Amino acid sequence: MMVDFLSEFINSLTWRGALIGVLVFVITFLVNLGIVSLILVKIPANYFKTNHRAKFWSGPHPALHAAKFIGKNVLGFLLVALGIVLSIPGVPGQGLLTILLGIMVLDLLAMWFARRILIAPVMIGLQVLGAVLAVMQAALAIELMLTGLRLLGVISA
Repeated sequence: MMVDFLSEFINSLTWRGALIGVLVFVITFLVNLGIVSLILVKIPANYFKTNHRAKFWSGPHPALHAAKFIGKNVLGFLLVALGIVLSIPGVPGQGLLTILLGIMVLDLLAMWFARRILIAPVMIGLQVLGAVLAVMQAALAIELMLTGLRLLGVISA
């Protein structure tokens, strides 16, 4: 059943559709990479220290701070949801980077626990897992492209 869907999808694939998919992939990758890099550069040097206190609620306008807090969290949730949608096979885009960006934007109490995880040695295991998954995703993408090119008759088997 899944094989039929894939072969039908590949048979309906055109060069224009493939180029649009590649273009969307490249644009979303570069935008996400730029935003993640900007956020990482803007994080204060003491952000992951346990004695670091955010001064988010201080200042003369607490209503403005509350609006920022709510807007930031809504944006974070939307980015995580968009990243999950982009992670679905067949949807072009950088799902994992968008999820990471959404998590970085979220400013919830639960992020205190995430900071502890990021500091822990578990992070090395997560990085290895991420690298393995990235290689597997790249291999799957290459295999799908080659299968599509074979079905279109561009290359021989």
